[in-house]
Amino acid sequence: MNYMNKMKLFFLSATIMLTALVIVTQYKDKVVKAKQTLNATELGASPYSCRNGLSSLSSLEDQWLDYFKAGWTLNFGTSPASSSNLDSLNSTFTPMVRIKQNRDSNGNYLNSYYTIPSIASIRQTAQNYPGRLWFLGNEPDRVLVQDDIYPQMFAVAFHDVAEAIKEEDPTALIAIAGLIQPTAGRLQYLDIVWDTYYSLYNEPMPVDVWNMHGYILAEKMPDGTVGPARIALGTDPALGVWGSDLTPTSCNLQSNPNLHKDNIYCYAEHDSQPILRQHIINMRKWMKEHGQQDKPLVINEYGSLFTFWDFDDPINPTHCFLQDENGKCFTEPRVSNHMLASTAMFESFTDPALGYPADGYRMVQQWLWFTLFTDATGESSNLLVDNYTSFAVGDPNALTQVGETFKNIIDDEPLFTNLKPTNIPSLAAFRESGTATVTLTASIVNVGTLDQTTPVNISFYSDSNLTQLIGTVSWNSLIRGCGLPNFGTTVSVPWQLSTPGVHKFWVQVDSANNIPESNESDNVAQGVVLVDPINSYLPIISR
Repeated sequence: MNYMNKMKLFFLSATIMLTALVIVTQYKDKVVKAKQTLNATELGASPYSCRNGLSSLSSLEDQWLDYFKAGWTLNFGTSPASSSNLDSLNSTFTPMVRIKQNRDSNGNYLNSYYTIPSIASIRQTAQNYPGRLWFLGNEPDRVLVQDDIYPQMFAVAFHDVAEAIKEEDPTALIAIAGLIQPTAGRLQYLDIVWDTYYSLYNEPMPVDVWNMHGYILAEKMPDGTVGPARIALGTDPALGVWGSDLTPTSCNLQSNPNLHKDNIYCYAEHDSQPILRQHIINMRKWMKEHGQQDKPLVINEYGSLFTFWDFDDPINPTHCFLQDENGKCFTEPRVSNHMLASTAMFESFTDPALGYPADGYRMVQQWLWFTLFTDATGESSNLLVDNYTSFAVGDPNALTQVGETFKNIIDDEPLFTNLKPTNIPSLAAFRESGTATVTLTASIVNVGTLDQTTPVNISFYSDSNLTQLIGTVSWNSLIRGCGLPNFGTTVSVPWQLSTPGVHKFWVQVDSANNIPESNESDNVAQGVVLVDPINSYLPIISR
């Protein structure tokens, strides 16, 4: 073969590689210090379980968060009601940006939006409080209620707000607004948002955490009026879920054969566990179909929205303001049972086909009860009695039965960390001057209920017995619990290899065994490096 043909073969060779090789500087020390930028306080670490959250709508309610040991909280704004300092609470505060579409004086939608607070204020908060989970919007799908924005406009707003936050804080987590329920019409809304975003920006939506609400509500009524949830804005009304006229016959479909049981939500089903479970499946299926299975799903609002007023007996009423099709009211015992059943389901619901792999295929990572106290919609879910301000903070006499139930659930919640290595890539490399230098990387995930706030060592080994050390990284920043992403917790060490072929390596989290964990058997993961992979030569056409 002449020289020219050899050169052609060289430039036309296609290297079979598993991932791109990153060349690193000469490895000088067995222990490498990972880049540290955020500490536990800056990230809003909580001493309570990250699974269970509570909404708190006033500064007076904020005082009760410690009593209920809420691991996280929100108030539908970007700072706690009791302080402008997001770190003032032991419950991790999660800011929410409200995103609404502008209308003209006649109520017509305009091709623009506004945020509450302003983009400038959002940027400042992101600068001051890095590493937060941000919710962008609240029920944007509801006409004239909550954020009320068409899906096409929401896609634009999501892009702009997410970009502003990430520019100020690359470690921030971005969660999408919770739709009131993942029914067919709502998922069509989400489809339009997703497709619009891709068509405008030529990339998938950069959602770090997916979100939904855990309600069951009719979207349209048999008499043609709107249901409690309303038809999702900008979607096909035919997809809307029917409601009933509060009679047993309408709920049982005896009076209207055109309504099908699978497409009707009775008032009696507002606390249906099978339907709530199906909603979670609906959302997780949508996520998988859009390549998002490997992301957390949170429920940042669930509870009972139906009122319990004008009753004759608080436990066994014969009448009340709102009775379901079976004549039953939404009493404290009923709402308490809904809380118990829902929480138990969230805790145990796993599905290897749909769930989040990093969290043991759990379907839901976090959930938040609405609310500590409100005198409006949702008051049947209150944890505190109407005159709770007459009692000292922590006085159990200020609790409703629902509040007692929540307290008992939290008191029984196990607190633990469980660290695992994840995202171990397979690598390929060529030797240069007889040696190939590769960068081994791994991420850390914490699927425990507690944030990890003390230093963690991550070690890389070249043998399964974990005796031949390649290198160790010391990680000193917070690692969120509940399987949430932890930006910045990807660690790396260089490895020099002088022989061709397959080289296996092992990664061990907490290699010094300093951290008590619920499961010590999942701290090790394996990867592989292929040195000098076989070249595939393309044919040459020459004259």
